[in-house]
Amino acid sequence: MNQKQKVSQFDYQVFALSILFGLIFIIIDVNIDTHFFGERNVFDQLFRPSAYEIYFRGTIFLTYVVFGLTVSIIVSKLKFQERQLSEMNTELVLKNNELSIQTKIAQSATENVKREIARTRDEMQKKEKYLSHIEQVNRFMIDREYKMVELKKEINLLLKELGKQPRYHVKVESF
Repeated sequence: MNQKQKVSQFDYQVFALSILFGLIFIIIDVNIDTHFFGERNVFDQLFRPSAYEIYFRGTIFLTYVVFGLTVSIIVSKLKFQERQLSEMNTELVLKNNELSIQTKIAQSATENVKREIARTRDEMQKKEKYLSHIEQVNRFMIDREYKMVELKKEINLLLKELGKQPRYHVKVESF
């Protein structure tokens, strides 16, 4: 039996109970009138009541029925809202689980990006250190080349002073 049928059955039960209580009230009222007030017998009280008794018992019976109907409607609405709340809660739990999974994925991706950034930073530092070293070697080589050109000029000058032909053809341009 599904939940909607249970709610509907329960509502009918409440309504049926209110009718039963209304009938019980009538029977109790008949017995009270007969035994305590010494009015007519039970059969006459039940099946040939006076107008006052019809009005009084009818009003109370109708009150029981209206009360039972009202309670049935309220219970039905409460059950429906309870069902909706349960469904919403289930949906929230599912959304929360999805969000937890997505959060874990995002955290994992963030950690991967952080590791990649750190690795890239280390590589950049190594390359900057290597480049600095190359620049030092390059400056040393350029200085050495200038010194070589100066030495060749000096050799050529000394050879010229000795009256010999210059050995090196030196054409110096700036590096």
